[in-house]
Amino acid sequence: MPSLGAAEAFAKALRDTRCPLATLDTVVPGDEGLRVFAPVLHETKAPLKILNLTVCEIGDKGVVYLCKAMEHSRCPIARLNLAGNNIGDVGIKTLVHHLLRPNCRTPLLHLDVSENNFQDAGALSLGEGIRSQSCSLTSLDVAHNELSELGIKAIVAGLLARSQPSPLRVLRGLEMTVDIALKCGIPVHVVSEMDKEGSEGGPLLQWVSKRVRASQVH
Repeated sequence: MPSLGAAEAFAKALRDTRCPLATLDTVVPGDEGLRVFAPVLHETKAPLKILNLTVCEIGDKGVVYLCKAMEHSRCPIARLNLAGNNIGDVGIKTLVHHLLRPNCRTPLLHLDVSENNFQDAGALSLGEGIRSQSCSLTSLDVAHNELSELGIKAIVAGLLARSQPSPLRVLRGLEMTVDIALKCGIPVHVVSEMDKEGSEGGPLLQWVSKRVRASQVH
């Protein structure tokens, strides 16, 4: 794990008005590293759209530092990868509150929170965020967390509760068994199509969109 000096060096580079970075793959040393690094995200003049912070030992406290910077109107990031960290239910709730809430000034299109430590309470928060008509996510990855039937149902319920179809086109990581699918009202053939096409969630999202549009007619 890099030192705080590395986080400071990255921050200094992004403050340079000549910085051309559109994608940043970096490793900051945990929550304290984000405390040092995150403020530059709304100060940089770089065309930074993609931020990959995978396997950085980021926990719930680090998410607070990150969100305070990203909710600023000058933060340009649209794709956030937080896979392989230590984010729990509180951290997911923080992400939803700051980045998926109504009138968020930083529209987030891609969120990867796979391989973290959140459980059903975090999934419930994600379901509430997805339900909002202001949610702009087109891609969400929740794979390899500790979600039970309750958490999976919460995310599906969030999609179904929208008054307009969700912009989501990719939904990874919902371990949808036939039993859970039936309890969500999802036809078995949709689950079979999901198994054939892998974990992108395309058949599920298509079915959800049809259901939402049908509810508008009635």
